[in-house]
Amino acid sequence: MYLYVTSNVNNGHKIGITDNLLIRKIQYNTIFPDLEFLITIFSHDAVFIEESFKRRFFNYRKRSGNSDRRSEIYTLYLKIIAEHIIRCHHATGKALLIPANHLDPEFYNIPYEGSTNFFLSNHYFINQSDLPLIKRAGISERLIVGTIYRHHKKIDNNEKYGYLLRHLSLKGFQKSIKDIEKKSKEYPTTPVPIEEWEEMDSFGELDEIFFEEYFDALNYLQEEIFLILLEEKIIKRSFDLNKINKFKKNRGFIYHSKAYYHEGIFFGKRFGHTYTRYSKFNLGLNDETRREVKKETNFPRELTKYDKDY
Repeated sequence: MYLYVTSNVNNGHKIGITDNLLIRKIQYNTIFPDLEFLITIFSHDAVFIEESFKRRFFNYRKRSGNSDRRSEIYTLYLKIIAEHIIRCHHATGKALLIPANHLDPEFYNIPYEGSTNFFLSNHYFINQSDLPLIKRAGISERLIVGTIYRHHKKIDNNEKYGYLLRHLSLKGFQKSIKDIEKKSKEYPTTPVPIEEWEEMDSFGELDEIFFEEYFDALNYLQEEIFLILLEEKIIKRSFDLNKINKFKKNRGFIYHSKAYYHEGIFFGKRFGHTYTRYSKFNLGLNDETRREVKKETNFPRELTKYDKDY
């Protein structure tokens, strides 16, 4: 399922989920012709990430009309939204991969119904100081790492239908990753893969693995890339892999912030305050109304200690 973040809608960003990105965009454009999707993620955990925003950033959800009901439009800075999406991925031991989205009706397909390329996010390879110059808070296509498409094969004389993951050589990628980081920092705003590594086979012979379920293929790719980024210190913050492995073992959520490490990231305490004037933090537009707060200052300790993830 897709998790998406829209461009400005009524002075905020709409965060939602959908199975079909093209249909959802057409629906929005009937009301907001200029609306774009700034961030689109295809993830096994999309539903839980959306729910995490609803709970943790409840105080940054706009009210629906004159009622006390909250909408799915958030007054958060895009940087904060991007960081929370990244944090949720890392808490479950996954690298942030971006699907190639062709929202032209002639070419669009839902990932598990066709063939989709996945790119490693650009944010892993850029300096914090370059972020203001880069669109989508750094969550953009940097390097193609794998393709997943429908496939069938014979197993014990029976046709087995599922998905084939073709991905770059993980060993070759790991050997080249410091060079990729160096080149990426030289050209931080380049939205396309760097020429030397534009094709997946640039790192060596491609690997192919058959999976019966789509998200087993995607999870595998995300988890393998995550371990490389961690080992090569592209992800600077250290992680307790034993905690992450607990998530991999049950692949689920019980919506209790103290149950497991990942639960605390997804469903921990709320940020902000119901009444903006009492909030200690500055995570979004509403917080700027308080004179003592300057833009992009006073982040919660829980958020600032994860800065090195970004």
